[in-house]
Amino acid sequence: MLAYLGDRFVKSDEIARGVSTDPVVIRRILQRLGRAKLVEGAPGKTGGTRLARPPARITLLDIYQAMEEKGSVPQTSLKTKNKGEK
Repeated sequence: MLAYLGDRFVKSDEIARGVSTDPVVIRRILQRLGRAKLVEGAPGKTGGTRLARPPARITLLDIYQAMEEKGSVPQTSLKTKNKGEK
């Protein structure tokens, strides 16, 4: 949603309505994205949140890492178990 609105600051209530969820959920997500410097906020009546850089410079990995508790991608094994193997 923020990518389509350009430089306009958007309130969390407006984002929440757009995705049919509670504004508190959106605020928590925006806090994490803000700590990762993916979004920036402005206080006040005309404030809100917008992307901190062009959408083309934000990757899915950036977002994933921002949303992870420790900010890192968990290591996974590519080895698969055979049927019946524990």
